[in-house]
Amino acid sequence: MELDFETIRSIAVGSVWTRKAEDGVEFCKMTEEQLAVWDGQSAELGRNARALTGIALDFETNSKTVFLELSADSNLDIYLNGEPYRHYSQTSVLKLYLDGQDNRLTIYLPAHDAPPAVVRLSVDDGAYVKAHKFDKKFLFFGDSITQGWNSTFLGERYDSMSFANIVSRHFNAESVVCGVGGAYFLPESLKKMPFDPDTVIVAYGTNDYFCFPDHALVLNNAAEYLRRAAELYRGKKLYCITPIYRDVGPKEQASFDAYCEQLKQVVRDSAFTLIEGDPLVPHQSDYFSDKTLHPNALGFWLYSKNLIRRMEEKE
Repeated sequence: MELDFETIRSIAVGSVWTRKAEDGVEFCKMTEEQLAVWDGQSAELGRNARALTGIALDFETNSKTVFLELSADSNLDIYLNGEPYRHYSQTSVLKLYLDGQDNRLTIYLPAHDAPPAVVRLSVDDGAYVKAHKFDKKFLFFGDSITQGWNSTFLGERYDSMSFANIVSRHFNAESVVCGVGGAYFLPESLKKMPFDPDTVIVAYGTNDYFCFPDHALVLNNAAEYLRRAAELYRGKKLYCITPIYRDVGPKEQASFDAYCEQLKQVVRDSAFTLIEGDPLVPHQSDYFSDKTLHPNALGFWLYSKNLIRRMEEKE
């Protein structure tokens, strides 16, 4: 039984708009207005804004088989009843064999590849499909670390192991993850979205240090961003994570650390609850995929566990 468009739309998590296209069903984590803002910054940022970060097909079914066809080869992580089940590297077609009992299936679409469309999704004739019910709604804004670069393990990339996905699974949260590799505090990128979160998590600041030599300008941008976000999401739980450890070299380290302390004060002066980023991941290259900036899967796991602890302490 092939699922129709409305059913696919109902089980698509993390997509603020879902639409029919020539090659199948397409998804996006941002509105057209937001995409236009990032396009105006650079082609690379516009491209990263279109990645299907955090978008998954999440549903319950009693089907014994599930067939999925995508419009392009993609990395896919599959979870069964909330636990890792299968990982596929660069495939466009998969067929899953289940036990025919009541199961929850979560198919994470790729967070970095060119966005594929769902050409076909089908289950056994007579099987039911219903959307999973969540307890919370989270909205993430941030740079490549929020997008999940590079949650790798033994050379394979596991997009489901980004901190935003791990935190969302822990809290059983339906999440929209607006992670954009290379991004920075950009107040005009904040636009009204067709998603009403109960928690908003912002994590910028590391790219800002290098993109803008005038750090006073960066701090002003951060303050304005947090001010606008607090106004847009008044009454919500608001968290801001300052930059995690970054190996900037011994000559640059003191300046970077001083900048991070200034950024922490900006957060303290805002309506956001500060979560200090530097203790979230150990300051050792073993926990990073590129030795200097992006956590690997183990680094993201530690980032997430420490972040979850701090969020629960502050509830």
